[in-house]
Amino acid sequence: MRMELLITTLLLIAAVLVSAVLDQIMTRLSLPLVQMIMGVVIMLGAPTALDTHLDAELFLVLFIAPLLFDESRHIDRRALMRNLGGILSLAIGLVIAITLGVGFALHLLEPSIPLAAAFALGATLGPTDAAAVASLSGSVALDERQRATLSGEALFNDASGVVSFQFAVAAATTGAFSLSQATGTFAISFAGGLALGAVAGLIAALIGDGVRAIGLDGTHFHVVYELVIPFAVFLGAEALHVSGILAVVAAGLVFTLLPHHRSTARAKLELVSSSIWQTLSFILNGVVFLILGMQLPAALLPSWNGSVATGQLLLLTAVATIVTLGIRWVWLMAMDLLHNRHAARHDWRCMARDATIMTLGGPKGAVTLSIALTIPVTLSNGSAFPHRDDLLFIASGVIVITLLLANFVMPLLAPQTEHQDDRALLEARRGIAEHVVEGLTGRLSSEHTREGAFATAFVLRGYQAQVCELDDELDPVTSYAVRVLIDEIGTLQEQYLDDIAAQGGYDDATVDLCRQALHRATQMMHGRRRKVKAVRGVLSAIGHRFAARGMHHSPDRHLGSQADQRQFIALVTAIQQRTDTYLRDIAESPEPLTDDQHVRAKAARRLTQRSTPLAHANRALGPAPDGHTADGTAIRPGKPAPRMTAGCRELIQDAQAQAHTLELEAIAALRDNGSLTHDQASRLRHDVVIMQMADSAGEVD
Repeated sequence: MRMELLITTLLLIAAVLVSAVLDQIMTRLSLPLVQMIMGVVIMLGAPTALDTHLDAELFLVLFIAPLLFDESRHIDRRALMRNLGGILSLAIGLVIAITLGVGFALHLLEPSIPLAAAFALGATLGPTDAAAVASLSGSVALDERQRATLSGEALFNDASGVVSFQFAVAAATTGAFSLSQATGTFAISFAGGLALGAVAGLIAALIGDGVRAIGLDGTHFHVVYELVIPFAVFLGAEALHVSGILAVVAAGLVFTLLPHHRSTARAKLELVSSSIWQTLSFILNGVVFLILGMQLPAALLPSWNGSVATGQLLLLTAVATIVTLGIRWVWLMAMDLLHNRHAARHDWRCMARDATIMTLGGPKGAVTLSIALTIPVTLSNGSAFPHRDDLLFIASGVIVITLLLANFVMPLLAPQTEHQDDRALLEARRGIAEHVVEGLTGRLSSEHTREGAFATAFVLRGYQAQVCELDDELDPVTSYAVRVLIDEIGTLQEQYLDDIAAQGGYDDATVDLCRQALHRATQMMHGRRRKVKAVRGVLSAIGHRFAARGMHHSPDRHLGSQADQRQFIALVTAIQQRTDTYLRDIAESPEPLTDDQHVRAKAARRLTQRSTPLAHANRALGPAPDGHTADGTAIRPGKPAPRMTAGCRELIQDAQAQAHTLELEAIAALRDNGSLTHDQASRLRHDVVIMQMADSAGEVD
């Protein structure tokens, strides 16, 4: 038995690997459909029957808990809060409506199916699968509100579906049901799951920070700790009889919402963690859809000759699909009307189109399958659960139909225009450049030689410049706000230095030197070539460089004594802290914000995000081994810059080669999660390969 389980597990993992290759070839089919087809082929072609049945609770904790935890960590939280009302409406109200609508429809058409059992099937069809949408063709144009609504709905409606399903199954197995008791239990499960998850996420974050504070944290601990959290939270919540799914979602949101001290080590840990979670999510999603495909023959064959005629069974599947999609469409139309209630007139055609897109954008997938598989085999009296195989067949049929509709019909209703395609490529290029910056920042922390640190930072700054330029193209309004904020910070820092000078706490020469440094930093921020140096990064670089070299490279003044150096570093650190606090207050304001304030907060977050990698790079630099700064410019103005040594060029080529590898990794990840189409990914890969060929020929920028 154990050997059979091992063989089945290895077979599933191998099939997931093969599906990743087939996904690159079968570009018209989404990855979940490819995996489902593979599952059917494996089951029908296996020489012996494979046992893919999993215990109900084991399936939820093994697959759904980690998937939802990872998804909650990456959702756009601000968009989630802006659309929270609509999301909760879909996650709770729509799920209950579908449960009742499908249940009554099936019982009406086939009275032999008990009403409670029909409700159980309806509950399985309430949740949507955002992973299935994300892994579809990627050529669908959705606005920010639609994306946020679909992803947020998928986080919360799983719990509603599971709780509704549990009540329906309990009524079917015991024959007893109390509406008041069910309502109270539902509220306790929902609210209790969120509260417990929030507390668990807070405790988990505090434990992690505590271990890190005493110096016992490491890459292995960090990754394993994050992997354990969703399982522990889910099992703990279920033991306390509240929603384990909602507890996992809340824990994921809180765990990542809490502020963390940003450092090179932290960036390295996050990079490793992100890579492992991406791989784990890909495997788990793949295994779930493979199991779905493997379950289809087992669900279909018994029902084909069962108590319900084949034609009637196909009719019930079609009716369940139509009722599910119909109720969802009506609900979304009502939401749009409420959202646009103050509009002078309504564009009914556009609203109907948007509602149809959102309706098809909520296909059924892994969660529906996991819930359906938990339908008990027997009732409390030991007799067989009525029409269990038929219900599994209907659920599987609805999953297949909704996935096919999302795969083939959605791109026709919401195709990406050429402009949208160009914007998608720009957004992808920015994400790729950010991924490279994170990877090179991690590499910088492990460099033990000055030459290696210089080479890595040389390449890192180039990619940081790409991020800034793409920011300007993608969001010129925020880019303008960034420039305004830079001037504002410069003015505040000047005022702070004036106060310092008036108080007499620092030597006048030190204050004047810091004032010159601030002025140069502001000019560099505004300059096209060097604007990537955020204020904090520049100040950190200046402080570290002067401390390490006794101010020997200052064009204005030497501070040779240790006391002078300590004064300068203390002043720079104080300004850094004030700047960080000022930006953080703007970026994390809890008050309701106007549109202009939203832009200003976004600009503050962008400045904060830019500062960290460059701060690490600048601290590692100082002058290059051959007398250059990381920009390739000479240290002393007016002095000719000597040529780079062959050793420096080789190290830069090595760092650039790793950067290209990171680019290819990011492209593959964007393709896997549906952010890029096959053609877009191919174009980006082609660009990277061209650059690799140029580098191999010795063309180093």
